[in-house]
Amino acid sequence: MKKINLRSLLPNLITLSGLSFGLSSMRFAIEGEFNLAIICILFAAVCDALDGMLARHLDSESDLGFQLDSLSDFLSFGIAPGLLMY
Repeated sequence: MKKINLRSLLPNLITLSGLSFGLSSMRFAIEGEFNLAIICILFAAVCDALDGMLARHLDSESDLGFQLDSLSDFLSFGIAPGLLMY
C-alpha cells in the first residue's frame, strides 16, 4: 500500500475550504443574507491565496489541486458574485 504524505494534502484541504465558502456564499445569497455571502467570498479569496502559495512551498502541486482550484475559483468568484448581483 502506498503511503500518503499528509503534508501534500494540506493545499487541497485549503482549496476545499475555499470551495465550501463559495458554496456557502451562494446559499446565503439565495436566502437574502447578503452580508454573510460577501464575508464567505472574502474567506474564499483568502483560501485561494493560501492554497497555491502553500502548494508551491511544500512542492506538492498536482493535477487534482489544479482542477479543484479552478472549480473553486469558478464558483467563488464567478457564480457567487453573480447571485449577489441578481
